[in-house]
Amino acid sequence: MEIRIGRLRTTILDAPEDSRISQHHAATINATPFTLLRILRLLKLPIPFTALLLIIFLILCVPFTNAKHHKIHFENLCKEPVDLNWRLFRWFTETSELEILEIGDEDWNPPVPESSFCSTKPETGINSTTIQRSLCPWQWKLNHDENREPKIISEAHCLCRRSRGSSGSFCMPIKRQVAVLKRIRCDPTTGYYEYTRALQTVTVGCHSVLPRSQKASPLAKLYRKTNTIEI
Repeated sequence: MEIRIGRLRTTILDAPEDSRISQHHAATINATPFTLLRILRLLKLPIPFTALLLIIFLILCVPFTNAKHHKIHFENLCKEPVDLNWRLFRWFTETSELEILEIGDEDWNPPVPESSFCSTKPETGINSTTIQRSLCPWQWKLNHDENREPKIISEAHCLCRRSRGSSGSFCMPIKRQVAVLKRIRCDPTTGYYEYTRALQTVTVGCHSVLPRSQKASPLAKLYRKTNTIEI
């Protein structure tokens, strides 16, 4: 019985190249049946029944690994559209003609713990840098998304919750909507990725604002009372 199992193993590993079973998948198939065989021996099942279970397992395992290999191979073949940069430029031009609205974010959370730099007073010396003179300093970080064009966007991160110095003001992020293209799928007919237009909110800086003399009411509360929002 062990000789028959060995022949079955040899048949799978020596399959021709057009079967498209990679060496990695063959090694996986090679190791898994013998693990199953050890388990079946521990269960002390009859030898014919053990051989039957092992053969059924191999028959079901090979198509699954082959299909998985095809899926990975297909995804790797998908390409970026040739006119992707031109489409992004056109979308960016259209949105730049619209009115740029500032997006408020008063509930943002500063980094915890805050940098000790936030508790120092701004310096105004002749050799001081911009960040040393800044009331609300920030640092740039790269926002990476493989399913977006552009794939890398520089985004500002505010370092302090309160403004440096004695003004008593707060630091708030300055946010804008930028034009991007979002990847939605790979077209199996053309072999190219498909993209759709989108707007992504990005922090472009931080500014110092004085606190309100009275706390603003939530917009949802005003809407429930009058069905209109007065600004």
